[in-house]
Order: sequence, then C-alpha cells, then structure tokens
Amino acid sequence: MSEWKTFISEYAIENILSDVNELVGESRQLAAENLESVAASAYEYYNSYMDKAELPNAILWDLQEYANYACGLGDANEYTQRYTSMLPSGHPDNPTLDPVAAAAWIAGSPELSPSAGSVIVASLTPTDDTLKLVHATTRLKALLASGEVADETKELIYSRIANITGITPELL
Repeated sequence: MSEWKTFISEYAIENILSDVNELVGESRQLAAENLESVAASAYEYYNSYMDKAELPNAILWDLQEYANYACGLGDANEYTQRYTSMLPSGHPDNPTLDPVAAAAWIAGSPELSPSAGSVIVASLTPTDDTLKLVHATTRLKALLASGEVADETKELIYSRIANITGITPELL
C-alpha cells in the first residue's frame, strides 16, 4: 500500500473527482490515477517536515488545488506549481504541446455546448486541407462573435491558434 493511503481515503479522492468533473466537459475531466499521483507526490513533499496529524489536510489541500487547476477551474498557485508535469496533456501549462489534446482541453470549458466544443476542436486541430481549415475558422469566428465563449476561453484559443494552425489571432 502506498504511504499516502494511510492518510487519505479513496473516498476522499472520489469526492474531489466528482466535485470537479461535474463542472467541466469530458475532455477536462480527471481520472483517479491522476489524483493518486498527486497524493503520492504531496505525501513525499510534506512527510519530511510536517507533523503526521497535519499531513492529511496538507495532502487534501494540494489535491483540491491541483484538481481545480488541472480542470481549468482555478489558477496556478504555490501548491499547483509542484505538479505541472502531472497536468493533462492539453492543459495550457503542460510543458509539452499536443495540439489535438490542447484543442480538446479547450473545448471542455464549462460554458461551452458540445457543438461549440466541436467547432473549437475542428478549428484547432492541425490539417493540410485548406478548405477544411477555412470552414473551421469561419465557424470559429461565428462562435467567438456569438458571446457563448468566455473571455478566458477566448484567450486560450487565441494563444493556441497560431501555434497549432498557423492562423494569427488577428484574422479571427
């Protein structure tokens, strides 16, 4: 048994997962294994200097902060920065850029309908088909003008679109 399991129950992990996963689209949802990795890392970090009575709360705090951050529900902070390497592949702060995963992660924003999410995925997924790219970009322009996309999500789209498709944000 992993040492952290002495301090944090699987029920606590499932509770955090259900709280954050119900607020985001499927592409932003976390798996239990992801939070278990964070719990193990938090245990290793805190165990060397923290009183055992305080350890459960410290691990739970890191788990909640990480879960919010990894799903896009919260910002990076001193607790989440230790876990950057554990972020989902599409998360904007993940050190590796996977264009398809990034498009899917953006599309999982809580305010977006499934059809809006599919527009974002289509427009941010790399393609050599010019006609497909023009069509997807036109749909994206209409979506951005509709008011359905939150400012934070727009910023993500603008920051990623040039890297992924070569289209400059000014063209949107």
